[in-house]
Amino acid sequence: MLVLGCAACGATIESRPLGVQFPANYQENFAHYATVDRPDGMIRELYILPSALRRITPGRALPLGTIIVIEAYEALRDETGELRRDEQGRYIKSAMRRNVHVAEKRSDWRPEDFERGQLSDDWNFGSYLFADGTRFTEPLTACFNCHNATAHEDFTWSLPLLLDYVRTDETQYFYCNLTGRTACQF
Repeated sequence: MLVLGCAACGATIESRPLGVQFPANYQENFAHYATVDRPDGMIRELYILPSALRRITPGRALPLGTIIVIEAYEALRDETGELRRDEQGRYIKSAMRRNVHVAEKRSDWRPEDFERGQLSDDWNFGSYLFADGTRFTEPLTACFNCHNATAHEDFTWSLPLLLDYVRTDETQYFYCNLTGRTACQF
């Protein structure tokens, strides 16, 4: 964040990057709270910022400052194209999709922080290349439209998994019988 001062008027102007930012080193610094497998071989890994995790209260909205990162992987296939599973029956990860999605909850968003005036309460979304954290250009309208359907769960599809993680301190696993980016009912 850059703060610019106006000595003559005694004011400061805060300048910060637009929208959601890529959280560097999230794999090391965030908590991996859930893994979701889908029948089309898609695996999603969900991470949350630990400082937000410590402030979660069941029955209440997620705290401001919450950041969630979603990675997507292809499941490993054998020579016949069948999905490979580990000893627990879960898919085995192979190639990671090149982009990750980030959701962030704040109360101080500016209108220019949102794509096309999309809103999901205090949530905003971003897409980034995993390799270097640069923005991945894709329309985020689908993120807002999809998450707006979960207003009753603080605009978060995985809230039941997150609350189970808070209760047990164990990464949650869920098999969703839907394909693609269709939202799962946890």
